[in-house]
Amino acid sequence: MRILHIGATGDDVVELQSTLSILNYKPGMTDGIYGVKTASAVVQFQNDNDFVPDGIVGPITWSYLQRLMATYCIYIIKPGDTLFKIALAHNMPLSDLLTFNPNIKPNMLMIGQAIQLTPVNITDPSIRITTSSISKTLKDIKINYLQINNLGDRSKDHKINELIKTSVLKVLHDYKDSLSTLSLTMDYEIKYKGKDLLSLEYLGLANVKGASHPVNVIKTTNIDLKKGKQLSLSDVVMLNDSFADKIRAGKYKAYRSDLDLKAAGVLTDVLNGFSNQELLKSLKQQTAKFYFTKDSLGVSIEVAHVVGDHLEMEMKYKDLGGLLLVKPQ
Repeated sequence: MRILHIGATGDDVVELQSTLSILNYKPGMTDGIYGVKTASAVVQFQNDNDFVPDGIVGPITWSYLQRLMATYCIYIIKPGDTLFKIALAHNMPLSDLLTFNPNIKPNMLMIGQAIQLTPVNITDPSIRITTSSISKTLKDIKINYLQINNLGDRSKDHKINELIKTSVLKVLHDYKDSLSTLSLTMDYEIKYKGKDLLSLEYLGLANVKGASHPVNVIKTTNIDLKKGKQLSLSDVVMLNDSFADKIRAGKYKAYRSDLDLKAAGVLTDVLNGFSNQELLKSLKQQTAKFYFTKDSLGVSIEVAHVVGDHLEMEMKYKDLGGLLLVKPQ
């Protein structure tokens, strides 16, 4: 992406303006002209994310915007696009696309225009992004994590932010004897954000110098925003044989396109390699990984490296019935 500043024009300025609008900044009219209002919105975005507030959209600002776009499923209009084609390509009803983008004019799409593919409320002012590079002495370790504000209680903000940070940095405990030779990059995805719950998933790749292979890493953080506490899987669902059966019957979610166990025809064999007792024993651990979505509970199961190190299965809340103890409101 080119560097943008006052006076710039073009489709990338349209992308910038419409993305900022979706993120609840006010860049003025989406016209492809980088003017004073657009610069003001960029400065506000940079201030909110602890960047140098120079009103210039360079590599760092673009990188954060693109991460937000990926997290919240923001799509950029391309030449030849129609809303019907976009809906078809993303396997969603056209009516949903129109609902998620109430201000869009179907017959006046602009190349570079940003639209939402999900109903996630990305205008929530309580979310801001923080990137943490663990320390100068561990320069090969970079873990991106989210921080929040504006919950109406500064002490609660601080408590929840500490829970988020402490939770994800526990990944370093797994490599405490090899930190000096560890290369690790992790990024997060907001799986669910509501008034009551925040659910985050972190994916990354860890490589220790001299090890036989890198490891696909997953961590999750689930926080009760009202109580200011981190949830364990046993807080959320009844861990019994019925739940283990629900996992086996759930929907598999491949976390990499080149590592799809269902497409490879081995998913059933991998799951059948665990007894219910083994599954439940691992899920009862405080470190068990799970996440919420708007309609499903996802759990992560540790597996052999040859099949990806971990796999994720999702179960609809309606299918879990009385097993479910906590459900997003």
